[in-house]
Amino acid sequence: MNNHRFLRLPNGKIKGPFPLEKVKRAVISGQVPPGSALAESEHGPWEPIESHDRQPKVEHPTVQWHVAIRGERQGPLSEPRVLAMAESGELAPTDLVWSKGMAAWTPAADVSTLAGAFNLGDGPPPLPPSGPAAFAAPRAEHPGRTGNGASAGNPRGASDDIWAIVALAVPVISIGGLWMWISNLRVIDVLQSNPQQAFLLVEALTIIVCGVLVGLDAAKIGIGGPDDLNAKGQRRANGPAHWGIFVALLFLIGYPSYMAIRSRRGVRNLIIAAILSMSGFIVGSMFLYAQLSAALRQKGLGG
Repeated sequence: MNNHRFLRLPNGKIKGPFPLEKVKRAVISGQVPPGSALAESEHGPWEPIESHDRQPKVEHPTVQWHVAIRGERQGPLSEPRVLAMAESGELAPTDLVWSKGMAAWTPAADVSTLAGAFNLGDGPPPLPPSGPAAFAAPRAEHPGRTGNGASAGNPRGASDDIWAIVALAVPVISIGGLWMWISNLRVIDVLQSNPQQAFLLVEALTIIVCGVLVGLDAAKIGIGGPDDLNAKGQRRANGPAHWGIFVALLFLIGYPSYMAIRSRRGVRNLIIAAILSMSGFIVGSMFLYAQLSAALRQKGLGG
């Protein structure tokens, strides 16, 4: 049996073929104008569309959906209504949906019962939106990757990592600069009376700069934005400022923690690189500070 149908509109135009189940849903949702007709061939015979109004209106009457479009929740909605929204473009493939029994909000295109509705007919699917909103959806593990983003799913470009990579490089650059300074002992002779204080100031500024860069990275990839939703569909409270301050005040915990959670927005999990950078910074700082103190004692400048 042919599972596709041609559609003849009241003005005589013929469209299709479309999968029969999609046509039935379109009829039920009111997308097909009255007076239209269906046929297995574009040459007929034509069957009045009204005969399909008597089809069951809901294949799974107990399924009720909640959707999040541009950060705004709607629902509960019946499955035919959600399918119609997908076919009309009102619901995008990356918009989050949830129904009873699901562990977390998930991109509509990743739900098998909804995925087929994004391409009625043989044309290409709609283009994904551009910018951070395109990756607002979870990538399976976070409504953000709730999985918002990588929240499991669509990988993002390397440009989304720019601030994070700079944040990883800053501690390495700082330690390298301090090592060069301490290795050149003649520089110490022209420093203010307390070079240890200058050393610690550089250390503190390094950590603060990392916090600022983390905040910039969080803002760039949309952490805490209107489409960064948790498993309950609520906007996450931990935004760029929160993470920037967290890293600046609690570097040892906040720095690797942020580099791990950013993956919920679909960007790379950089926790290994963060641990290496942070460990090199801490261990290097302890070693260089000891070297500085020893050099000052030899010159009679230190305690």
